Amino acid sequence: MGRLQDLVAKKQAVRDWHLVKLAPEADMQMTIGFRSEVPAGIQTEQYPQRVTVRSTYPHEGDGLPTSDRLLLMQQLDQRAVSRASILMMTKAGNGRRESTFQVVDGDAFVNNTARLAAELGIEIETGTADDPTWSYWRDIVSKFPRS
Repeated sequence: MGRLQDLVAKKQAVRDWHLVKLAPEADMQMTIGFRSEVPAGIQTEQYPQRVTVRSTYPHEGDGLPTSDRLLLMQQLDQRAVSRASILMMTKAGNGRRESTFQVVDGDAFVNNTARLAAELGIEIETGTADDPTWSYWRDIVSKFPRS
């Protein structure tokens, strides 16, 4: 029964995400992936800090990462998620990727993510801000219709 519950949870997690391909700028593609809503059972005030993790990557002219590089960056996001952090949004394009998390403790998250990135061979920059109402994510999400 545990495996079935895991599969249902994964399916629900995918359904809660939207991927938007934006119109190209100077032949560079841009994608934004975001959660459509706050995850069930989560109280936003318990995750009062926003951390943005940025990385750069080589691209083949379209601005988006190669499949191998995207997989590596997605592994970093997945490994950074914990009971104390929630991945809310990703943006990729023009050789840059940005992942936005809401976290309990920004300093602890940044330290752990820097260690994980080093293990994967990814150079990152991070930024931390107080955002107890998740206003940054809410603002971005409000700009895109969801079905």
